[in-house]
Formats: sequence, structure tokens, C-alpha cells
Amino acid sequence: MPPRRTRKRPAPADGWRAPANVIGLANWTVTALALVVAVVALAHSCSAARSGERQADTAEGEAARRGLVELSDVNVVYAKTDGEVTDEEGGTRKLPGGLRAPQIDLQVRNRGSGDARIAEAELSVLQSHSLRGCYGTGGGVVVSARYEMTIPLDQDPPFSMARPLDFAVASGKYDRFRLVVGPEGDGRTPWIAVVSLRLRTDDGQDLDAGPLALISPGGEEEFYLDGTRWKIRPPRDAACQRRNLATVRSVRAIPGLVAPSALASLEKALTALG
Repeated sequence: MPPRRTRKRPAPADGWRAPANVIGLANWTVTALALVVAVVALAHSCSAARSGERQADTAEGEAARRGLVELSDVNVVYAKTDGEVTDEEGGTRKLPGGLRAPQIDLQVRNRGSGDARIAEAELSVLQSHSLRGCYGTGGGVVVSARYEMTIPLDQDPPFSMARPLDFAVASGKYDRFRLVVGPEGDGRTPWIAVVSLRLRTDDGQDLDAGPLALISPGGEEEFYLDGTRWKIRPPRDAACQRRNLATVRSVRAIPGLVAPSALASLEKALTALG
């Protein structure tokens, strides 16, 4: 009987070159790369989130540093202003700081943590009265003041007008400024107006004041304001000045009116004429 042959099995490949090892190594490599990509994406996401938080914090900080202004005091006063004189021949000469004119005196306070800027003044004219001269005079020398806001006399109230401003108020500070307001024309007889004022900041805040009484001192020799007292010569027509008195009293009766002392002294002087 012939000898039996035994078939030898090939020895398995050893080391990393073995197919199973190669496949495992490839799977491990893919897993590691996926993990690296995930870590990088997570780091980028965290960085973006931190950047967004920083931007939000900066925006909140900027918003927190905005100005917050309020009106702390409002008065109507008289002060020197520029003007000019026009003679009978039409010639003019300047009067630097030589005339008195009504001015709205405003004190503002900035309670915010950032600076504030007042960008506009809007004046609403509620009443406008040119008092009667009562003396039948006219012509001659005309004296006119220079106003920052000039109210037209040919327009019936109520109406509004605006003027740009550029007035900065530092954080935590008080500050004040004035607006010179008066009538157009020669201002020969005293003029009285009732107005309200709105100040607007560059970020949209509104500050309201009023009602305010303005009164120009007049330029007639028989009827004008001299210092704090009115010089009024008794007219031939007493009823004329009584009509002026009725106008003054109606203005002074407005509730909450802020007015210069000249308005009260005018009522007193007109009353004394009888």
C-alpha cells in the first residue's frame, strides 16, 4: 500500500501586512481622522461662540454708554445780541452786542454713561401778538436784532420751525445754552409770543419745554422796555392800550407758563395807565 500524502496548509502571513491587520489599521485611521475633524470643528465652533459673545458684550457696553439727557431748568431772559440800525435814507450800521433780545435759557443734564449731543431745536409757535403802538407814529430809524430763530409775522399760529444744533453734553455733567428768538421785521412795537420747544438728540431722544412766553422790548420812543421797567407814554386813545392790556392778561393766564419778569411788569405798567 503506497504511503499517504499529507497536504500542507500555507503558513498564515504574520505582522501588519496580514489582511486582517491592514483592514483594522485602516479602520482605526479613519476613526482617528474623523475624531480630529470633530475636535477641530468643535474648537472652531467654540471660538466662533466666544467671538459672538465678545461682540454681544461690546454692543451691550456701547448701548450702556449712551447719553441720557434731561432738561433741568428752563427760563426766558434778556441778553445782549447783535443787531443793526437802518436810518431814514436806508443806510445801515452794525450794532455788535448792542441790543437786548429775548432768549430761551436751557440747562441740561446728562445722566447717561456716555456723551450726548443735541442735534436739533424745534420751535412750535402757539400765539403771536404785535402790540399796538397807539401813538400814530411811523418811519424814522429802525432797529432790528439778529436772532437764531426768527418767527415770521405773516403766518398765523400754530406752526412749527426747526433749526439744527451741535451741542455736546458730557456724561454726568450739567451744561447750559441759549436760543435767541424774536420776530421778523423792525420790532418797533413790543411783540409777545407763546411757544413750546423740543430739543432732539442725535440718537432720537426728545426734550420738551413749554409753554414759554417771549416778549421783544420794542423800539418806539413812547413804548419800550428800559432795563426791567417799561416806559409807556399815556396815549390819547386810552382804549388802544386797554386792548394791549387784555392781550397781556390773556397770555399770563396760560397754565404752567414760563415767562420773563418783563411780562408781569408790562401788565403792571399798562394797568397803571387806567
